[in-house]
Amino acid sequence: MIMRKCTTLEGAWAAIKLLISGKENHDIIHIRSSKLHITSPLSPLTDMDGQQGAEFPLEIECLKGFLKVIIPNNLS
Repeated sequence: MIMRKCTTLEGAWAAIKLLISGKENHDIIHIRSSKLHITSPLSPLTDMDGQQGAEFPLEIECLKGFLKVIIPNNLS
């Protein structure tokens, strides 16, 4: 998801609207892709899960099998 710069409350509300309607709005763009190249003439700040992200241009790629998830056996 690409979200415009906003407060936490505005971002949460925009995400709720997207989940309810299933449609993009001016606050959020939802993209599904294994690779993405993004350029911007403005070089805005980026954020990845609350941490400062990379500078533009951005190359984003989902790498299959790179995230290891461990689930304990004793989950009840």
